[in-house]
Amino acid sequence: MYVWTTGFDKDVPGCNAPDVLRTWNTSSACFTHTWDTATKREWLWDTVNNPGREVSRIFVSGMETALQAAFDNGNCDGLENIKALMEEGHTLVIWSAFATSIR
Repeated sequence: MYVWTTGFDKDVPGCNAPDVLRTWNTSSACFTHTWDTATKREWLWDTVNNPGREVSRIFVSGMETALQAAFDNGNCDGLENIKALMEEGHTLVIWSAFATSIR
């Protein structure tokens, strides 16, 4: 299972599926990280542990942005979501994380 860097977020005010489908733009505010909050990670873990359809591996994208920003700014405060993702993912599923570009 591949977890996209961003996904449609129905909880963003003003974002509804019919409008987004008509004007598909993954750069809009309607698309957010799919793993960067406790609620989103809970949904992810529930999805990969669905009885009878368990997923043994997920590949998570999008961490490179947070890692690069922490490196560039010399500030690791924004890495808490990555740390939580790794800790939670390690106990729930066998998984891999990857980054597309680390300088």
